[in-house]
Amino acid sequence: PVNVVNNSVNIARQNYFSLFSLEPGFQLDKQQLEKQYKKLQSEYHPDRFASANDQERREAMQLTSIVNDAFETLRSPLSRSAYLLELQGIEAENHQQSDLDTEFLMQQMQLRVVLEEEAEAENIEAIEALKAKTEIELQNFYQDFEKNLQEGQLQSAKVIFHKCQFAEKLLTEINHVEEKLLDY
Repeated sequence: PVNVVNNSVNIARQNYFSLFSLEPGFQLDKQQLEKQYKKLQSEYHPDRFASANDQERREAMQLTSIVNDAFETLRSPLSRSAYLLELQGIEAENHQQSDLDTEFLMQQMQLRVVLEEEAEAENIEAIEALKAKTEIELQNFYQDFEKNLQEGQLQSAKVIFHKCQFAEKLLTEINHVEEKLLDY
């Protein structure tokens, strides 16, 4: 097996993009991410260190955990956005409700009311239309996020990140309603 102790220090110091040999940015090569993930998993899988000493086994477990966290972060557009902000010194999760304009927040509340009404009416077509509209809106938010990030407009990117959070949460709620209705 590889020298886990030396590699764990190097891996822990790398940012997630360099760990997977990717250029930092919102857009990424998903095939490269998968390929590197499988390579790192096979290199550092704890089973490969079953006969190693306790420290090497612990290191292998830690490395596997780091690789898994990095993969999950980069795989998800929302997590990747938060991570990109953090790389720029912006705490993505630290925000005030006042960061988002009232009109946007009111729109989000209205969308949830519509979802609830359509769920009660079991109107799957209307729910699917709401889902399609939300998916398009989310993609537009991610494009705006990427543009603002590239232009160094970090506070604007952070506000857009929070809009992405709302849209992702709404999509999760829509999917839950769809599953419930389709199960009947």
